[in-house]
Amino acid sequence: GTCATQLPSPDVGEFLRKFGAPKRATAFSCERSTAANHLQGLELVGGDLVPRHLAAKDNRIARLVDTGKSNDEVVSQLCLLAFLRNSQSQELAVTDDHIAAHSDRLEGLQDVCYALLNTKEFLFQH
Repeated sequence: GTCATQLPSPDVGEFLRKFGAPKRATAFSCERSTAANHLQGLELVGGDLVPRHLAAKDNRIARLVDTGKSNDEVVSQLCLLAFLRNSQSQELAVTDDHIAAHSDRLEGLQDVCYALLNTKEFLFQH
């Protein structure tokens, strides 16, 4: 018998607020904003949340590297997650070059993931 608006509101944080998370004042989906704005772009490019998660020692990238996956296999997984499609040969070639230019393979893969998250295709899919 409890209405959704009567449940305690989780602290969605500043990041999700910038991306339209509603205040949960009502149960209507129209409360959520789907319009893109400059704050979202600034958060993705200059915020600390995404880089902090990319650098986490137990994130998906680190786990894929730990299992012995090749760069192409890791990038393919990232493309599936980010774009909901398989990676293209041109993307694999560009990312291979970028990863090879890094002395730390994991850091290179984190850069690739950061780049994927900042594409129009990612924002369109999610």
